[in-house]
Amino acid sequence: MANIQLQRGQNQQIDVAYKLANATNPLPLNTTHSNGAPSFDAELVIRKKRGDSFMGQIIDVLRHGATTPASSESDSRILFGYTASSTNPPSDGTNIQLKWSTAQASLLPNEDVTVYGDLKIFTLSDGGVREQTAHHIRLTFDIKTEITS
Repeated sequence: MANIQLQRGQNQQIDVAYKLANATNPLPLNTTHSNGAPSFDAELVIRKKRGDSFMGQIIDVLRHGATTPASSESDSRILFGYTASSTNPPSDGTNIQLKWSTAQASLLPNEDVTVYGDLKIFTLSDGGVREQTAHHIRLTFDIKTEITS
């Protein structure tokens, strides 16, 4: 998989296609329990690498839904865009969207740098409690410098 290009200071949406091995359609993540509660939650922590370690400086955090206490910088920046009941799954296979507003993208470092993130997708109980990490995706981002006056 190629690195994902992020432009500092630019409103942008990254569409991710996540399918299980040998699957035809993208994994339906926008599903709910019988009481209407979501079945999945997600979090993406993006970090600089420190030597051989992925535990360097945190660059950004994106979350699906809202957290308690609320964090406007992180909450509702991961969207699940495909449900199992959809009769027309997206032709490009995208089922996850990562979002940066102009303000959020302006908080990225203003340097050409490669950073890494682990997108973790958790199963949720019908009461909204995280149960376990169901899916884990390593993503690599190239942040591009914003030219300013």
